[in-house]
Amino acid sequence: MLIAIVTIKASKATPKKAITYITNPLKAAKVKTINLDPNRDFNEQMRETAKLWNKAQTHDSRKYMHLKLSFHPEDSRLNKLAEDGAMDIGTTLVREFFPSFESVLSVHVDKEHLHVHAIINAVDPLSGKMLNMRSAQYRALKDRVQEICSQRGLSSIDWRAATKAKREKERTDGPVIRESF
Repeated sequence: MLIAIVTIKASKATPKKAITYITNPLKAAKVKTINLDPNRDFNEQMRETAKLWNKAQTHDSRKYMHLKLSFHPEDSRLNKLAEDGAMDIGTTLVREFFPSFESVLSVHVDKEHLHVHAIINAVDPLSGKMLNMRSAQYRALKDRVQEICSQRGLSSIDWRAATKAKREKERTDGPVIRESF
């Protein structure tokens, strides 16, 4: 069951394929950019920024972060959330947590639940600093998602309590044994 889940992952690939995927008109109902010229190739602009600061130039360097925010299907079915609202929440998160970074956002409607994708350049165009998401920032991002969803009357979950309960269960049940062949 999906209840306002947010994930963010770093990638060492160029953002071209990810941007193409999230902006696919068969999936995306809305597309928006932050700190990018919407009339130019997004991937090229991100590459230009990285080259300007001589960052993210090697095969092994982090090029972008991919944020995904998934909402509970009931929020759409009960008309609590539409594409504009999902985009607004995604934009709010990107502006709060990555204010100067170049970003492409989209709202996907190809699944039972609305979800927002954001491709965020790993190089800050103003300072040249690399984006480095620490655990504390990730926890703050997840807390903020739940706060926004709660304020808007959307489904939310106390992810901290759920994590604590999961860890407690693992302690009492013993380690999970996985077999591979």
